[in-house]
Amino acid sequence: QVLSLLPVYLLQLCYGMNSDFPAILTPQLAEPCSEFYIGIEQESWIVSLDNMLAPLICITSGFLQQKFGPLRLLMFSCIPYTVGWVTAALATDASHLYVSRIFVGISHAILSTTVYTIEISSKELRGSFSVLESVLRCLGSVLIFILGLS
Repeated sequence: QVLSLLPVYLLQLCYGMNSDFPAILTPQLAEPCSEFYIGIEQESWIVSLDNMLAPLICITSGFLQQKFGPLRLLMFSCIPYTVGWVTAALATDASHLYVSRIFVGISHAILSTTVYTIEISSKELRGSFSVLESVLRCLGSVLIFILGLS
């Protein structure tokens, strides 16, 4: 069971890293020596844009899990994550970061509604495995802050 949940846990780690990435990025872009400058309004959009589509995607995710299955939907969530990270890495202005945050938001919403862990785990371990997802999200947040300090 643990081996079959490793991809889910890796995605949860990414979830935590992506959630707090703007907290590391935006102060650096607000400095005068950054690659490109962002103002307060742009900063607020970058920080919050990933949550704007979440309610719509969460509702849609439930239907998509019924149609394609939770595992396929989890595999699909890797695509927006990858596109979001690559877009952020290659960003030359704030609009690229907006697009990045939208793609990350799609993956976040899909991961928030997953039932894969519950479907494949035994009754005895279901609670522990579900809680571990939250722990890994928090660990991802801590990891991105540690990487941002270096």
